[in-house]
Amino acid sequence: MQAVAALFRGKFLAGLRQMLAAGELHLPDSGLKIPATRARWLSLLYSKRWVLYAKRPFGGPQQVLSYPANYTHRVALSNRRIVAVDAQHETVSFTYRDYRHGSQLKELTLSALEFIRRFSLHILPPGLVRIRHYGILGNNRRKRAIEAARAIFKPRGRAVELQPQNLADKPMCCPSCGKAGIRLLAFTDAAGVLHMIGAAPMPYDSS
Repeated sequence: MQAVAALFRGKFLAGLRQMLAAGELHLPDSGLKIPATRARWLSLLYSKRWVLYAKRPFGGPQQVLSYPANYTHRVALSNRRIVAVDAQHETVSFTYRDYRHGSQLKELTLSALEFIRRFSLHILPPGLVRIRHYGILGNNRRKRAIEAARAIFKPRGRAVELQPQNLADKPMCCPSCGKAGIRLLAFTDAAGVLHMIGAAPMPYDSS
């Protein structure tokens, strides 16, 4: 919680600094218009320890995860929920589930403009994605990481046997220069655990 409080403090004060510099906020203290005075005032706020209050979810973490899980692979409104489209009156009717009254399935009719406005609220801003990968599947390292993994576990185009003790005895080629002589002395499994092969003190290559 302390880390989240520090992050919130930084984000909040950075936005406050930007708004004061742009003249978007008018505070009673006119001294804040002076850059030096404003910098000292913000420095005091940064030095204070902020307390962040975050209430526990009523349904527990499972309910928190199940809610965004409905949006990872689906759009906000599927075609089967659209009941009718009235071109003459420019309205759209669709079904929804009223959770306040026993999860009853009801119909709602909106103007075309309001329907598009509500649907647009579920469109992510540019640069944001619904699903992110990490590790060797991360977007910033996927290509080189997967190629490096294949070079380690498929020496000379052959599949590696499942006995780790025999990996160090098989010659490998350097993926950069192509020369032979690399020996696999360690590998990391899917759980991130480092496995040493033989009595090597640390993973390195002998090219």
